Amino acid sequence: MQPFHNGELLIGGMALRHLHGKLEQEEPLTDSKSWRLAGKMTVAREHQHQLEVQRQYLLRVDDGREGIVELTRLQESVEGLEADFHPTQPR
Repeated sequence: MQPFHNGELLIGGMALRHLHGKLEQEEPLTDSKSWRLAGKMTVAREHQHQLEVQRQYLLRVDDGREGIVELTRLQESVEGLEADFHPTQPR
């Protein structure tokens, strides 16, 4: 698993910053910046009302890679909210 320490989750015109987590899947897509990303991240509890399971978000990680992800689970943890995510599937 590849850790990240300064990720961003873009939600419409807003961004949740300074996210940390671990990537369990990293697979490049056809262009150099877009990736299929899957893993877990921690989000502050105060952002709970802004997040939805099965909604698409743009995730950017420390090294500039980004991918469209979908949250699959949100669960409270000691550090805040633990969110599982995977790449979105074509609809």
